Amino acid sequence: MNPKFKKCKEINRSSIQQLLEEFCIYPRYIKGDEALYFAPYRNDTEASMGVNYSKNVWKDYGSDDGGTIIDLLQKLYATNDIKVVLYKYNNQDRSLSCSTGSPSRKKTIINNTPKLTYRSTGKIKNPALKKYLKSRGLKPKSWDPFLEEILLKKGKHTQPAIGFKNDSGGYEIRTPKGKFCIGVKDITTIKGAHGQALLFEGFMDFLSWIEINKWKNESIIVLNSTSNIEAGITAIKRQSEIAKAEAFFDNDQAGEKAFTALKNSIPFAEDKSILYEKNKDLNEYLSSMK
Repeated sequence: MNPKFKKCKEINRSSIQQLLEEFCIYPRYIKGDEALYFAPYRNDTEASMGVNYSKNVWKDYGSDDGGTIIDLLQKLYATNDIKVVLYKYNNQDRSLSCSTGSPSRKKTIINNTPKLTYRSTGKIKNPALKKYLKSRGLKPKSWDPFLEEILLKKGKHTQPAIGFKNDSGGYEIRTPKGKFCIGVKDITTIKGAHGQALLFEGFMDFLSWIEINKWKNESIIVLNSTSNIEAGITAIKRQSEIAKAEAFFDNDQAGEKAFTALKNSIPFAEDKSILYEKNKDLNEYLSSMK
C-alpha cells in the first residue's frame, strides 16, 4: 500500500475548510469559526450547510445530514462505499460526483472568492495581536516560544493573525474576531524529559496553564480540537516512559466525552478540570484570577 494512503481517521483529522477549498467550494457567510455554505450535493438556494472549523464537522440544516469529513466525502462522491471514497480521495480526485442542480450558483461563488494564502513572519509583533493576547491574561514570556505571527492574504486583502503550529505543519489561527485552522488539522506535541504528559484542548489553555504553573518540562499534547483525542491517545502510547497523564479539558460535554475516551485507553489519566469547575476552561479561570 502507498505509505501516503490515508485512512478514515487520518482524513477526519484533516481540515474540513481546506477540503472544501480543494473541491472549489467556498463559504457564503463566515462568523468566527463557523460558516454557511450552499450544500454542493443538492439544489440548495439558502446556504444551509453549516461548518464548524474548530470542531471539524458539518451539518446540513436543509436535509438533516451531517457528521465528519468522511460523511461529507460520501455526499460529494455520491457513494456510501468507503473503499470508493478512500480510493478517490487518495488519488486526488476533487471532482464532484453529485449533481447539485445549481451550477451557476456554485460558479458565482468560486469566481468571487479568491484563494487564502499564508506565511509565517516570525514572532508576534503586531500591536493589536499583542493586545488581544494580553486581554486573555497572557504575557509575552508565555507566548513567545510557541506562537508565530501569520500573514493571511486573500486577494488584495491582508491580515495579521496568531498562529500555533501543529505536528503536520498546519496552523491553528486566532484573531480577535475568530479562529480556524489552515493546512492539515492535527495535534501539537512537545516532548518533555519527565514521564508525565499534560493534555489541553487548545493552545490558549496550554498557555494559560504556563501562566498559572511552573512548567517542569512535562510532555505537552495540545489536541487543537476534541475530535483529535485518538491522535492524543496515540501520542501518549508512543512514549512508553509516560506513566502519568493529566487532562485539562473544557467543562462541557465535548470535554467530558474526550476525557472518557482518554480514560478508557489510558487508565492512569487524571481529570484536572475540577480545579476550575466554576469556569468553562483554563483561560477563563486565568482571567477570573486577574
